[in-house]
Amino acid sequence: MNTYLKLLVCILASFSFVGCESYSNGVAGFGHGIGLIETQDIQQANDWQKVLPDYLGLPPKQVHVIPGSGVTWVEIRVKKDKTELQAIASKLEELNAKNPKWNPLRLP
Repeated sequence: MNTYLKLLVCILASFSFVGCESYSNGVAGFGHGIGLIETQDIQQANDWQKVLPDYLGLPPKQVHVIPGSGVTWVEIRVKKDKTELQAIASKLEELNAKNPKWNPLRLP
């Protein structure tokens, strides 16, 4: 009987873990739906701030990453012509395709 009780506890604990994970995803969707910027958004923006300047071939001072609600804004702080901005936008789209679980990168 003791073994069955331990097995039951393990099964219930696994359901609880799976339930918590799906609850977390549901809350994130709800938070983004009403415009909240969540901790995950801020963490992703910080990670992109470290990587994007090198990827885009720009100095770190010219690239500013801003967390948004379900989106990450990438601000280029130096005036660029239209073709350069289109090249940057296409690089961002490539990154979006490679990282579908992350918030999409957008130019303001």
